[in-house]
Amino acid sequence: MYRAHKEDDTYHGPVRIGTLFEKYRQRLRPPQGIVITAFCAVATAELGVPLAPTAVRYNPHSRTISVTTFGPHKTELLLRKAQILAECRQTLGEHGAPQHIV
Repeated sequence: MYRAHKEDDTYHGPVRIGTLFEKYRQRLRPPQGIVITAFCAVATAELGVPLAPTAVRYNPHSRTISVTTFGPHKTELLLRKAQILAECRQTLGEHGAPQHIV
């Protein structure tokens, strides 16, 4: 596969396949279900207690995770919010990770 020629552009050789998808990696956000599943996996790893995906809601526009559980599980999640969000950033990338936990 070769780059498209422009009038003022010179030929630079073949394009590496990995660079073709770099634009999409930087701009696209993961789907809502993947963010919820990844958050539940990270929360389970941090707390040691399984968190059901039905107890979590995600708003992709504000990048906010809402936990509908109550009691000690939600309290522990909010206490370890910084650690959980950092793990989510490593898992999903900077653009796909949630920013807030409510």
